[in-house]
Amino acid sequence: MPALTRNPAIKLIWSLHRWILQASGGRIGARIVGLPVLLLYTQGRKTGRLRINPLCYLRQDTAYIVVGSNGGADTHADWYLNLRAQQQVWIEVNGTRIDVKVRQLARAEAERNYQQFAKVYSGYARYKRRTKRHIPVIALEPVKTVSSER
Repeated sequence: MPALTRNPAIKLIWSLHRWILQASGGRIGARIVGLPVLLLYTQGRKTGRLRINPLCYLRQDTAYIVVGSNGGADTHADWYLNLRAQQQVWIEVNGTRIDVKVRQLARAEAERNYQQFAKVYSGYARYKRRTKRHIPVIALEPVKTVSSER
């Protein structure tokens, strides 16, 4: 099955979603498929350029849990590869910047969290069946919060 995330139409939709989420300060587009959405800011591992990716997340205590499903593709998402190359990045949730450290969850904890995503949106179960690779589950743990002035 071809990677859905490589489809130009899908890329355009995600770009528009990111733009709307940023422009509205997180008020419009903050949920998709029943899950809240954050913006992940990373530095491109090859280009060094700022990369911004909207990602669905779940909360676990103070951490923001995200999954590198890449729509069930057999390759990791670029944002995940960029994230692996960095120890600390930032996210934006509802217009607020939060500096976070990155922690990849061990398999048992990752599986429990992945099942929570699949309970909310059944597409995650399909993504897992589509690929042979282990889908990473990552905790983005706040280091400090900087509130935006609005």
